[in-house]
Amino acid sequence: MLFRSNQLKEAREYLTKAENIIKKQNHPDQLELGYVSYNNGLLYKAENNYEEALNHLNKALEAFKAFYGDNKPQIAMVYSSIAEVFIQKKDHTKAKEYLKKSLEIRTEFFEVDHPEVIETQKLLESMPVN
Repeated sequence: MLFRSNQLKEAREYLTKAENIIKKQNHPDQLELGYVSYNNGLLYKAENNYEEALNHLNKALEAFKAFYGDNKPQIAMVYSSIAEVFIQKKDHTKAKEYLKKSLEIRTEFFEVDHPEVIETQKLLESMPVN
C-alpha cells in the first residue's frame, strides 16, 4: 500500500523491520526473505537505483528458485521485474532476454489470453529491434 502511494521511505522502513524480524528467527525463512528482497528491488527500481534494484531482485530470484524450482509463475514475476529495470536502463537486449524467460514460463502456466501473458507479450513486442 505504501509503495503504491509513493511513500517509498516509509515502505523501506517497514521492509527493513520485516527483514530484521525474519533474520532473528532460529531458522530464518528464506522464502520470506526472498519476498522482502523482491519488494526492496521494486522500491529501488522506483527510485531509479538500478544496481541496488538488480541486486535485490537477483537475491529474490535465488530464494524463489530454491523454494519453487526454476519454472513457476513466481520466477516469471521476478524475470519481468528484472526486465523492467533493464528497460529503464535502456538495455533492451537484456530486457528482451528476461522478458522471453518470463513469457516462456507464463505461457506454460496460463492461457494465451491471461493478463500476465498478454502484458509480457506486448512489452516484448514493444522492444526496439537491435
